[in-house]
Order: sequence, then C-alpha cells, then structure tokens
Amino acid sequence: MNVPTSIRVGRIFGVPVQINLSILFVAAFVVWTVAFQILPAVYEDSGTRDRLAAAIASSLLFFISILAHEVGHAVVARRHDVETESITLWFLGGVAKLLRQAPTPRAEFQIAAAGPAASFIMALIFAGATWLTNRFTGWELMPVVLAWLAAINLLLAVSNMFPAAPLDGGRVLTAGLWKRLGDAELARLLSARCGMILGGAMTIAGSIAIMFGRYGFGWLSIVVMGLFLLFSARSEVIGAAVRGRLNHIPVAALMTRYPTPQPGSLSVAHYLSATASNPNVATPLTHWGHEPVAYALPNRLSGMDPFAQSVTTIGSIAIPADVVPRAWSTEPLGRVTERLAQLQPTIVVVHDPTTGAEIGTISSEQFGQALVVPDYWGRLAELVRLPEDDPRGPLVPGSGRR
Repeated sequence: MNVPTSIRVGRIFGVPVQINLSILFVAAFVVWTVAFQILPAVYEDSGTRDRLAAAIASSLLFFISILAHEVGHAVVARRHDVETESITLWFLGGVAKLLRQAPTPRAEFQIAAAGPAASFIMALIFAGATWLTNRFTGWELMPVVLAWLAAINLLLAVSNMFPAAPLDGGRVLTAGLWKRLGDAELARLLSARCGMILGGAMTIAGSIAIMFGRYGFGWLSIVVMGLFLLFSARSEVIGAAVRGRLNHIPVAALMTRYPTPQPGSLSVAHYLSATASNPNVATPLTHWGHEPVAYALPNRLSGMDPFAQSVTTIGSIAIPADVVPRAWSTEPLGRVTERLAQLQPTIVVVHDPTTGAEIGTISSEQFGQALVVPDYWGRLAELVRLPEDDPRGPLVPGSGRR
C-alpha cells in the first residue's frame, strides 16, 4: 500500500515514522467523539474543559496504539531480514512499507500476525490501566478513556484478522496457502482476490444502507474502507499475477539467441539501417571481428539527430561490454529483475549456465512483453511463441488465459 507524500516526524528502531496530513481529520473526529459523545454519556456533569483534555489525551494514545501495531510488523520483519522503509500514519490507520516480500511462509505468517498481536497487547495494557485508575485514583474521566482505548485496540486486532489481503489476516491466509501450494505468488493472488470480494461487499452493503436513509458516519466509513480495500486488493492482484509470471518464465524464453554482431566502427545511421528489421534486439558490437566490446539497442537511438547519426560511430556511444549486466539463461525473470532492480538495465547479456558461453541478449523492450496487466481477477494472457527473427522477440502476449 502506498500513501501520498507525508511528513517525517522521527524514527523508531531505526525506521522512519511519517504522518500524513489526513491524520488531522482523524484526530479531530476522535476528540469530538470522546469529548462530546462518549464522556457526556457516562458523566453528564463533567466540565467541557476536562472532557476536551481527556479527549486530546485519548487521541494521542489512539495514534500511539496504531504506531505500536505497525512497529510490531517492522520488528518481526527485521528478524526475518526484511527491512522496513517507513511507517506512515494516515486517514485509514497505519502502513509499514516493507522493502521486499517475506522469504518464507513462516516469515509471512509471523510478520502479519505481529501487528494484531501488538494491538491485543495494547488492549490488555489499557484494560489493566482502566482497572488500576478506577480502583486506586479519584479520576472520573480517565478510566472511561482507557476503557475506550482498550476496546479500540481489541477491535483493531480482530478486524485486521479478516482473511483478505491487504489486511493482516490476508497475509496469514497467504502464509497458509503458500505452505500448502508451494507457490508464494499464487497464494498472494488468491488472498488478494478475497480482499477484492470483501472490499466489494463492504462497499455495496454500506451504499445500500445509505440509499435507505441510514446516513450515520458508521455506514459512510464502511463504504470508504470498502473502496480502499477493493482498490488496494486489486493492486495486489496485479502485482502477484505479474510476479508469478516472472518467477515461472526463464530468461531464455524472451531472449534473442545469437544476435548478429555489428562492427563498432559503423556510423549510427548505418547501424540503424543494418538493424532496422529488429529494432528491439540488443546487438553486440565487435572490433576487427573479435569478442564483443560493447552492446547497443537500436530503438534507443532512433531519436538521435540525423546529422549526429551520420558522424557518430556506434561504438563510441554504446554500452561497454564490461559494464553490461549478465544473467543465466535458466534464471527466472523474477530473480533477474530483483537482482538488477537498482541498475534498471536496458540490455542484459545471457550466458549458458553449463558452458558459460554468451548465447544471446535480452532488452528492456523484450522483457516488457511479460509485464502485461492482468484482467480483473489476475488472469494473464498466454505468451505466444513467434519465429526467432521476429522483431518483437520470441514471445508476445496472445489471446489465451492462464
């Protein structure tokens, strides 16, 4: 889940903590609810100033509770070598943004369960504080506030355990499916579909209630949360479907085998003319017919000024061979993209894992053929094999579904 730009306020256990300005609306709502609805219902004679002070304290403790939930995720994630980029508090709660997916079903389960567990512990702490303040102090308002916070934390723990991603319960479901099916992305896809169903059901139920005259904040919040859950789950469906495809397609499926080498002394204009039939295929450049000294991708040069094309040699602007990323032909595309994510290469040279020999290249355009947006439920078009000399590469999306 991504949250719009937020303001950093500090760090906890080395993890940056941010707040989104939308949290001000939540703070105002909590203060109003506690000060003018909850407390007056219990103590009618309490003063407005005292109720506001107690309500502001409850608002701060409420956000600390949400922060504790997200810190729980971050702390357990670090135990599994998964770092957290940031924790953000916003209108719909909190988000701990992990830098990568959990590596094992056990890690997925423990990271997911840590948040609700932290909320449950906070509920116990506030319940205990309620008993202590009620028994040993003369405060009238504080026990009510602490009891409300205990109930809110318990609700947060329970509601997050619905088995639908991106809720924590959805991650727990993912862990179970992953362990049973042996496929992490298929498990994430199925869990995200459950999230779409739950989000759609909440949106429809809330909308029907409002249509029949129930205009309370509760029904409106159900619609908002349902829409958020629906669109977040849809985003996870796309991610899981695409990652699943990449994890099952080897580099060899999209690479061009033995592309025709070109002399590095050619002008860019002559090079583009020689490679016009395959503009998306990265070609090796040689010097006096020896081993490749550089690599170039024709379609990245087509926008070059015509005069510059005629006076510039392709070898002078190509990518040197010693800096071009490499991959084994049997490597899954998903592993290659994860390994080379920071480089964002336009060309990757492919080697045979048995002999170590260079056997082909794959360009970013060819790789993009696997990044097709799936349909609503995450089904992807089949990759149809084309002739080796087709400029689109050996595989392109077809009309089939998987």
